[in-house]
Amino acid sequence: MPVGSLHVDDVEAFYEQAAALGLQIVHPLTTEAWGVRRFFVQAPKGNVFNIVALARTSRTIRGSGFRTARPRIGIPAGFPT
Repeated sequence: MPVGSLHVDDVEAFYEQAAALGLQIVHPLTTEAWGVRRFFVQAPKGNVFNIVALARTSRTIRGSGFRTARPRIGIPAGFPT
């Protein structure tokens, strides 16, 4: 069960970077029936976070003209992991 949620514009980019960093994905990237696209990732100290975007703003809708910058995942100092 996640301890918190991080709302992002490009959940696919966060997923790709989390996987590239070797973070444990504990719930796969999924489009939910209620209109969000999300995955759960486990932080190094064991806490699980829900990384989520509205499905209509994710890269799953091709040709929409919607553009976002590629995020860089970093854990801020003092953030509970």
